[in-house]
Amino acid sequence: MRSTTQRPIGCLLTSLIAVSIIAPSTWSYINAAPRTSTEETRPHTTDNTTASAQPAETQTEPSSSIGEIQKNTHINLSYYFDSRDYNTMNLLVNSTALPWGLNVFGFTDLHGTEGQSSNRFDMTRFFHEYRLRRPLSPDRLLGLKGFDIELEYNDANGPDNSLLRAGLGYQHSVPFLHQDKSWLQWRILPWRSDGKGWQLSNTHFFVLTERIKLIGFADYNIVNNAPNQWVAESELSFTLTDTFDLIVEGRFNGFEERNPSLDGVGVAGGIRVKL
Repeated sequence: MRSTTQRPIGCLLTSLIAVSIIAPSTWSYINAAPRTSTEETRPHTTDNTTASAQPAETQTEPSSSIGEIQKNTHINLSYYFDSRDYNTMNLLVNSTALPWGLNVFGFTDLHGTEGQSSNRFDMTRFFHEYRLRRPLSPDRLLGLKGFDIELEYNDANGPDNSLLRAGLGYQHSVPFLHQDKSWLQWRILPWRSDGKGWQLSNTHFFVLTERIKLIGFADYNIVNNAPNQWVAESELSFTLTDTFDLIVEGRFNGFEERNPSLDGVGVAGGIRVKL
């Protein structure tokens, strides 16, 4: 088994190194840049772990400017206390305006062991999701906007949990919610590298007021020769300052729910730092 404390910490360090490569001067640019609906939450999964959120509007014009990449890179660090007696640390990165019109979204979740309140601060499990996307030009789709192609990498603690997914995404605004800042994204990922199934996914980003947002996802996992399962999270985010958010999140994991030693339903609260 790979579920050791050293492995999750190594995964977090790997993510931080990747962030430094994407945007070597990101920290100062992000604090100066306005945060808009291009930010993302926590929300996805492979088939057996808690996951994290999705992207917002993506830039369709190719750009190779380092300054543009830096100004369009956002990094969040969140810490949650789960009702199932474990904690979660989440590092999320969203970068648009990459060369050739690409953008990247990804996160690393570090979790404690469920049901061990005395060890809830010990991170023993991890989950990665990193997604490379390329918006499709409306000129090639009879004027239709909001479509992209996606390549997604997942990994989790335990043997043979790494995989790739590929598919199509579509995102559109929800105009009746707060000045067109809200959006929905729909994804279909019919290809999976291990050949064990495919996935349908929905992500929501609803701006309720200037300071309150509802952010989350729902994944429907179609699994070959096994019951299909939902994994979903939805988070209420309260903006405290330009740097800090208070967050409350509902979590459901159908794979964990089927495991008699785990509880697939939980509520988590914590704080987010917008770096």
